[in-house]
Amino acid sequence: EFMGRGRLRQINAVNIIKKCDGAALAQIGALFEANHLICVIDQVYPMTEVAQAHAHVETGRARGKIVLDAFQ
Repeated sequence: EFMGRGRLRQINAVNIIKKCDGAALAQIGALFEANHLICVIDQVYPMTEVAQAHAHVETGRARGKIVLDAFQ
């Protein structure tokens, strides 16, 4: 069902699994620090509200990453 909703919205998702090494991670960090990468956070939930976070994702209205904060 999730993939069906994505197709209706013309959203294509690709999963890439790759082992990162230190050099690649350093490059990613440099790009982020130079503001060439943008991380959009939609909502931050404490771990005690994981069900609410999941429900928010399921609405299809999240416009960024949903973060679970283990330290709240």
